Amino acid sequence: MDAHLAALAATAAQQLFARSRTDRWHRSRDELTGLLARFSPGGVDREALTDELEDSREEFLTARLEDDPAAAADVEAGWRARLRRLLRASPALAGPLRDLLARWSAADGTPR
Repeated sequence: MDAHLAALAATAAQQLFARSRTDRWHRSRDELTGLLARFSPGGVDREALTDELEDSREEFLTARLEDDPAAAADVEAGWRARLRRLLRASPALAGPLRDLLARWSAADGTPR
């Protein structure tokens, strides 16, 4: 797989879970769900995907509260792998995902 796409998947997972601790979570979750639904081969159940993201968020936040960085990293790694697979199957997702991450960074006041 192209190293740029792997890096994009890693950045997306990291930014998503960084936002899980903020008031931007719901919007970020919905934006990512929309992209994944649009670019998933064969389609995806948006409600089920939203539920998966919520479950992952809960698991991630619990791991952080319990001072278990390995468990938190596992949650993020799972989504990183999922995004890598989707980018491999649908390379056209890369541009819109980069745009989404740029919007998130701009909203957070961080450089891209």
